[in-house]
Amino acid sequence: LTIRLDLKKAVSFDSRIIPLGKEDIYRYLVWRQAETWRNHVSSYGYYMLRKTGLSENEAAGQLKNMKASAIHELVFKHGINLAETPAWQRCGVLVFRKTYKKKGYDPLKKTEVTTQRTKIIQEWNTPIFRTDIGRDLISQLLSEGI
Repeated sequence: LTIRLDLKKAVSFDSRIIPLGKEDIYRYLVWRQAETWRNHVSSYGYYMLRKTGLSENEAAGQLKNMKASAIHELVFKHGINLAETPAWQRCGVLVFRKTYKKKGYDPLKKTEVTTQRTKIIQEWNTPIFRTDIGRDLISQLLSEGI
């Protein structure tokens, strides 16, 4: 994709399809979101250190045994407040299917019909799943049978 679009920087994408029972979905999403935050903090720390002149290995080495809170503080000292970065970077993007009804016409029966369709939804402002709003979103999606 990077080559095809002639981009200056590499594009990266991380996606998983995990078969889970309904009872495991909430816990899994909370865990994935925690991983997203950890990756977010580490990535900002790494690229901030690279901007200071460290090599790839030096930056990675400096971050290797640092706790996320220490990396967060390091980034903050360089003027970046990770709490103000885009929500999709901090919390991830939630992609799910949603059903809807669509009116149409059956030419064989010569009648109007209503059918059910599915569309893909991308939620780029995903709430933190451990909050009431996040739990409510997951409960709503599960009740709708995503």
